[in-house]
Amino acid sequence: GVLLLDEPTRALDRRRSDRLARVLRRITETGSAVIVASHDERFAGALADQRVTLSALTQATEVIGA
Repeated sequence: GVLLLDEPTRALDRRRSDRLARVLRRITETGSAVIVASHDERFAGALADQRVTLSALTQATEVIGA
């Protein structure tokens, strides 16, 4: 399966963001994909196997192994 999340940490404090990251990691361990759109770079960096950074001025930049 695929889980798509848009700004999942927007209204969360750091403790709850960390808890969400742990839950999402467990989901990926079952073989599901998790796709997250987020401005929270700390959260995205802690969670991501791959990152795609979008900018209004440039094309998407893919970072493998982020």
